Amino acid sequence: MQIDADTVSAEMEPPPRHQRPIELRHGRWIGAGRQTRNRVAVALVLALGLGVLVWALIDGVSPTTKSPASSGPTPAAVAAGVKDVLRATNVVTTAGTTMSVAMAGLHTLPTVVLVSAIVQPYGAALQRYETTLGRATLGTSAAPWRASVVAQAQRLSQSLATLPTTPSAQLGGWISSYELETAELQSAIEALESALGHHSS
Repeated sequence: MQIDADTVSAEMEPPPRHQRPIELRHGRWIGAGRQTRNRVAVALVLALGLGVLVWALIDGVSPTTKSPASSGPTPAAVAAGVKDVLRATNVVTTAGTTMSVAMAGLHTLPTVVLVSAIVQPYGAALQRYETTLGRATLGTSAAPWRASVVAQAQRLSQSLATLPTTPSAQLGGWISSYELETAELQSAIEALESALGHHSS
């Protein structure tokens, strides 16, 4: 087979610069397609990297949505809450005094019906006091004292709920225990009043 000299010369002649292959192998210029593919791959990688960089910059400087800071109660709300609590305190304290006087004035053997008639008004005032204390807006410094009063009031309400089923033979013990718990509640109420800036007389 005879090889045309012009053909060999064409194959050996370097291609134009914009199509220049990367190497001459076995007498032929090869690699132009590979070089083009490499350039495309590099371009894609650079474009992807640039996109990631731009996204990171935008994300870094864009304003983030923040939840509004929780603010404490306003002075007006606290003042109104203190006023409500002190009003309810006067009511429950008066009811407790009335109950204690009535208990001390018993001259007959106490019965469940008689004791219930004496303590029920105090129990009703106590429930209203618990409700007012629970919904009132108070300063954070009064939180421990409010929790103490609530715990004492709940204990007293639970004791009052056991009165209808208390045997007559145990009624005296129930009265003594209830009066003691009432005194403890009153001490807790006075401590709360002091924390609220009001000193009971």
